[in-house]
Amino acid sequence: MKNFKQFVGVFVCAMLLFGVGNAAATTIWNNTGTGDWNDTNNWTSGIPTALPANNTAQCDNGGTAQISGSMVAPHLFWNVGNIDILAGGTLNLGQHDQVSADWMSFLGDDGSAKLSIYDGNLIVGAVGGDPQGGYAFVCTRGSWTPERTSGIDQMGGTATFTDLRTVRWTDDQTGSYQGLVLSLGPLPAYYKISGGSLSLVDCPFYIGKEHSSGPGNGTFEVVGTGPTSITMGGLVRVSGGSKILADIGATGITKTEVTGDVEFVAGAKLKVNDTGAVAGTYTVMSWTGASLGSDLTLDAPAGWSMAVVTDPITFVSSLQVTLAQSAVLGDLNWSGVTNNQDINPFVLALTNLAAWQAQYPGKDVLAVGDCSLDGNFNNQDINPFIAILTGGGAAVPEPVTLSVIGLGGLALLKRKQKSCLRP
Repeated sequence: MKNFKQFVGVFVCAMLLFGVGNAAATTIWNNTGTGDWNDTNNWTSGIPTALPANNTAQCDNGGTAQISGSMVAPHLFWNVGNIDILAGGTLNLGQHDQVSADWMSFLGDDGSAKLSIYDGNLIVGAVGGDPQGGYAFVCTRGSWTPERTSGIDQMGGTATFTDLRTVRWTDDQTGSYQGLVLSLGPLPAYYKISGGSLSLVDCPFYIGKEHSSGPGNGTFEVVGTGPTSITMGGLVRVSGGSKILADIGATGITKTEVTGDVEFVAGAKLKVNDTGAVAGTYTVMSWTGASLGSDLTLDAPAGWSMAVVTDPITFVSSLQVTLAQSAVLGDLNWSGVTNNQDINPFVLALTNLAAWQAQYPGKDVLAVGDCSLDGNFNNQDINPFIAILTGGGAAVPEPVTLSVIGLGGLALLKRKQKSCLRP
């Protein structure tokens, strides 16, 4: 009897401490400006916690929550608003010793929302309880106004999506959705990474997903070599109407490494931005699994080509783009044509080659400046350059007055310059 009374006492205390059952609770962000996530005054029902189970953090008012400490939210419905994960901050979205595995986190489910990772950490996925559970992080879905755009902007820190492969969720279209999904339907959604690391573990990645309201419209953007690493474990699928955006800089681009299958659906695009890239071949993505579809269109400036290459020894496939910009004689500003806009760059290259190279990184001055075709770039190229501008190769466009002044400057330069500059 004594032991039974002790048991009852412990049971009652536990019920008072933790509550009865695992009822879901929602706390709503009520600050329309910018505030601290860890300030209870910014929430209708207190700061989101791991208990009670299924606690949901919600925002609909366009406010911004800033995170500088370690915060948790089993579920996220950030429909209209922003989340900033600052240096030292961590946002953990996922299971916290829960039973249910069928909930998901939404960013911009019914509006525009953005999550920015400055130098903190984002963790999405199973944390405890059911090891097979997980969440899908969906940016924008449905058929709302096209002006709404939601996404993740990672400028540093880490982002990890773990074990999202068992999530099943059906909307008004037959089929299931799982993993990290950018844009369910025609509204735009994006993940842009310009710094830090991104890791998907047992997590499919859908860059756009078809919906009854239309095709997906997702964008996964990698900016130069700013990201330290991008690894994905699971299927990567780019839907029709969606794209991978590669901002290739002068130092190249960070390769996305996939340990799984890759599928490019008809209508998918690889869009390349040339931000000072030098001629060469760049690997945008590599994968160890199968190529389930390769119907990918290249959308890039002139001079780019694309190929999917499979190594015959390792059988690792890669998506490669090549820049082979053609040189036009006299085109000192590398615009693709020779005209009066090339006069100042021509003078700059003759008088300060280092400054010209800094302005046009990776470009070959001989290829465009050796107008005399003698293998050198020096004052012997002035008259041939003038000849090209005035009719030997390219007409001088209006305004003619500016061209004449520039040509006069070149003539003066020819009389004064005595030394030759070589690259």
